[in-house]
Amino acid sequence: MREISVTIDGVRSPLLEFGSRDVSEAVVFVHGNPGSSRDWERLARGAGEFGRAVAMDMPGFGAAD
Repeated sequence: MREISVTIDGVRSPLLEFGSRDVSEAVVFVHGNPGSSRDWERLARGAGEFGRAVAMDMPGFGAAD
């Protein structure tokens, strides 16, 4: 698991990333309300064994701006 963050239009969002970065596609996990990327950690880790999987905190949730 890699923990990084992305910033889009000045809004920072933590991102959990699993699997290889060398692929062109990924499974993207989006949490509900309320929630955070951590809601998906176990499932995203499993999906990362087969490809790339990412889970992010949407703006205003988790540790996102």
